[in-house]
Amino acid sequence: MSLKKKSVMTEVLQKVQDAMQHTYHRISVIEKKLSQQITLDNRVSLEAELSNAKDLLKKNEDKLAKLQKDNTKTFMIAACVIFVIYLLYGLYSMFYVN
Repeated sequence: MSLKKKSVMTEVLQKVQDAMQHTYHRISVIEKKLSQQITLDNRVSLEAELSNAKDLLKKNEDKLAKLQKDNTKTFMIAACVIFVIYLLYGLYSMFYVN
């Protein structure tokens, strides 16, 4: 039995993607119901629910884009730190190591 530890960022990204997938499914179900013959009251409530679902989807897409941008920034900072460490080591070895 293998236990894989996921990073916090991976878990958050997975949760957001799952929420988006659920919302896509919900939107398709609502649109299918709206294409059928239904009463005016049901149509109004379904259209309101569809609007709410699309707003939620837009919010989740924006959140996912922000998380991916933050993840990229974190990677770039780590890469820069590693580069500076190797640069300092190289300079040290050039001047102080025989």
